Amino acid sequence: MIKQILPLIITVFFVGCSNVKALDVEQIIANKKHALRKLESIRMTAKENDGSSIKDIKAEVDYKKRAFFVVKKMNSTILEETYFKDEILYRYSRQGEEGQWVKFTDSMTPVIELTLNSEVRLALMPDDFKNTGFKAELLGEENISGEPCYMVGIEMVDPLKAKEFFKKALSEVSFSREYPNIEFFKEYLINSLVNINNRVEWISKKTFLPIKDRVSSYRPTSETAKSVISYDYSYYDFNKPVTVVIPKEAQDAEECSGQCGQCPKNTQDTKGTSEKCGQCQQEPVE
Repeated sequence: MIKQILPLIITVFFVGCSNVKALDVEQIIANKKHALRKLESIRMTAKENDGSSIKDIKAEVDYKKRAFFVVKKMNSTILEETYFKDEILYRYSRQGEEGQWVKFTDSMTPVIELTLNSEVRLALMPDDFKNTGFKAELLGEENISGEPCYMVGIEMVDPLKAKEFFKKALSEVSFSREYPNIEFFKEYLINSLVNINNRVEWISKKTFLPIKDRVSSYRPTSETAKSVISYDYSYYDFNKPVTVVIPKEAQDAEECSGQCGQCPKNTQDTKGTSEKCGQCQQEPVE
């Protein structure tokens, strides 16, 4: 399940006045973090390119009301849909010609906590890039749809240091309650973020909110091979009302209690066997 909302996770983790004096890159990022603390809602569109196909992504997030949706399409075909509202997560996934809705309650709450918790989002953005495994630099300035922006480049230079930075950051944040499977989700998230090798952000000189983002990430294809997947994001309608409407098919879906959030219920609820989930390779939940 995490990989279905990874584009949204990337957005929230890395996402004044126009005549301010020249700023260095760390000042710009500090100002961005300050602006993100006040962010209540956002809309996003994106293009996902895996080298063989291009997919369109649309998302809307209401951080204050803890609600969002993400829809991924290729041409006019919906491949994936994810909705979260009233502490329930709904997911649609298409396999071949068929698609299925699944509903999650407590089993997926940690993913939502990691996605919507502002303390987590801000903790995963370095204040000082020294010894974090990342390098940041100011690449220049550019107008995006008439909006003057700083161009900031962030590159991973040491994956091991980056992993330690993320691990330490997640160990220091507080969650709304205790989750029995939170360590599994932390590890999955850290490994996903470490696969992001570089990005360029266009940050508004006026609001310091991200306007555009280009991300390059690795996707493991086997134990020894990786492919590159890229995302081009556009952000807009900051702090404007967001309406999340759950489709009826999602409301009527069967509830899943699987730990990884993608496992069929009958697999995760299997007891007395050593069968592992085909998605996350976790042992069945007892």
